[in-house]
Amino acid sequence: MLWSLVKNTEWEPLLSLLSPSFFDVVPGRMLFGELRGLTRRYVAASTYRETCATRGEALEAARLPFTLVSELPKTDTRPMDVARGHDILRLYFHQVLGDAAVLLDMRSIAFERAGERWLWKPAPAISAWKDDFREGVRGLYEGFYLDDPARFSAGAAALGLGAAEAELRAQFGDTRAVTFSLRDFQARFHAVFDRCKATRSTIHPGFLTLGLGLATLYEHLEKIGVPLDVHAAFDAVVAKERRT
Repeated sequence: MLWSLVKNTEWEPLLSLLSPSFFDVVPGRMLFGELRGLTRRYVAASTYRETCATRGEALEAARLPFTLVSELPKTDTRPMDVARGHDILRLYFHQVLGDAAVLLDMRSIAFERAGERWLWKPAPAISAWKDDFREGVRGLYEGFYLDDPARFSAGAAALGLGAAEAELRAQFGDTRAVTFSLRDFQARFHAVFDRCKATRSTIHPGFLTLGLGLATLYEHLEKIGVPLDVHAAFDAVVAKERRT
């Protein structure tokens, strides 16, 4: 039943990247609700237009070099590089640390370079995270990158991941030099959810869409193939938010 909701959608191949243990630690009713909301927004053209407009305004206010478009020119032949990786990471943090609905599609094919900016045409995969999930995710990222262990622990506990703190920290790794790999992404999240399964923890269903968004991010950055300074990208976004 759950899989029928995502059949033939943009994210169907990405669900295979989630650990099988994930589906053992989220109540089926809650997971069904999350998937149903995702598919409902997928087919709602007006919701997609509104989300793109809101995200576009937020990107402009944050002075990030992205323009949402309805079509891509497919003319960019320049190779992927560290600068591209840094921009994509800033876009990711801009969304997960912000307040508006999140456009999950950060695959490499969704972007083209145009001068000093990126044109972005994401698939209509949209997540409207609940406040408790968003605050928990913020707690994880801010607790880790701002070296606040208490905030990190509170964020983990709020998301049902308190028993997997060690595995979560391993997921972050050396954030000053990250070489992205979809295989590593899957293995590390499997360790997190396996730990939750072993301790009979129940995690927030919002992790379904966060995992899908992360899978598209990893797909993109894996193609760059060189270490990226994730910490610097986080710092750049947080610094801009504080100035605004």
